Amino acid sequence: MIFGLVFTYIENPRNVSPVRSGNDVLFGLEVDGNVPNAFFWIGCIFLVVALTAFTLIRPIRSQTQTKSTSRLPMKEFLKIGNFWNLFFFACISFVFWYFIGESYKSFGILYIQDDHFLAYLGSVANVAGVFGRCFWPTLLDYLPFGTVMSLCMSYELLASILIWYAVGAKTTYAALIISLFFATAAHYPCIAVQTGKVFGGSFSTKLGLSCL
Repeated sequence: MIFGLVFTYIENPRNVSPVRSGNDVLFGLEVDGNVPNAFFWIGCIFLVVALTAFTLIRPIRSQTQTKSTSRLPMKEFLKIGNFWNLFFFACISFVFWYFIGESYKSFGILYIQDDHFLAYLGSVANVAGVFGRCFWPTLLDYLPFGTVMSLCMSYELLASILIWYAVGAKTTYAALIISLFFATAAHYPCIAVQTGKVFGGSFSTKLGLSCL
């Protein structure tokens, strides 16, 4: 929501339009020369955030003694079919999720030569993803896991086809990317909830979620 805008305004403050040369899109020395500086300041921001987080960490003092919980041996756990079903489903889902998150701007700049617009689009899309993180797990209270994820992935497949047509205009491309971020936000929380249901018990959090 924030870093994409910060990076864009440091490297391309005047919103210079790229020039397409064959299959390449070039911004020129004015923008390219600012890229190292942008990485430097983004790194500094991350450093400040990390140091702030470290200073806020406090040890947890519990007066109650935690009960020992049994753990399923890893060899036995890896023999469970449901684990591999969730594992491969999570891998496939997350690959698409991260691909869209990293590629929407690179793809959009080929046809929409407005760097600042695409940066703002990414911020709005991430906000939509925040709402998706709340919406989809709530929907699991009323619909089965397979139904919810089928809805999300069906739309992702449809969006992958429509993106070639939507990128022709700013409005349609923005609507598609924002809705796609909302849909892909279902993957992590819904898979985490389903893991807790399938592997309910003392080892669900330690083993089930960590494998995702």
